Amino acid sequence: MPTIKEICTSLLEDRSNGNVSRWLEFIVNQPLDVPTFVDIVEAEQSPMRWHLTWFLSNYAQQHPTRLTPHVPIIWKLLTAETPMGMQRDIWRTLAFTEVKSNEGEIYDQALEVITSENLAIAVRANAMTCAFNVCVKYPELKRELQLILEGLHNHPSKGIHARSKNLLKALKKI
Repeated sequence: MPTIKEICTSLLEDRSNGNVSRWLEFIVNQPLDVPTFVDIVEAEQSPMRWHLTWFLSNYAQQHPTRLTPHVPIIWKLLTAETPMGMQRDIWRTLAFTEVKSNEGEIYDQALEVITSENLAIAVRANAMTCAFNVCVKYPELKRELQLILEGLHNHPSKGIHARSKNLLKALKKI
């Protein structure tokens, strides 16, 4: 099993999807040591921090249930000072992960992110998916998210418009 530092070094040299896929295939039978991984993310400098959160989001996409017990420590990575690229990746990680803790915090913060014009489109789109995922578990929140997404119907960004439209359709099925 490679160390997280070896993965870091490799990602710094080659941030391609192919390299990430090779590492993900390599660790497929070994669970990622998420607490150590997050400690390294916090200790590293940019751009390595961004590479690691990007790797984590790809890991979440392939192994969503493996990160479920670690949502609280992943959530701690997301602060107001977190660079935009890392925010995108952390929200993407949470969007792929089954969230069983911090749901209220994640939902509330996602609503704030969705409505913020100061954040990147991808950050907002991933936050929409997180809010939707919480609504699947708690349908009583559906109307609140629906109103926010309807307010984005004429948004100039095609990404925001498309994601909100798709999630509105999905909300009607809940």
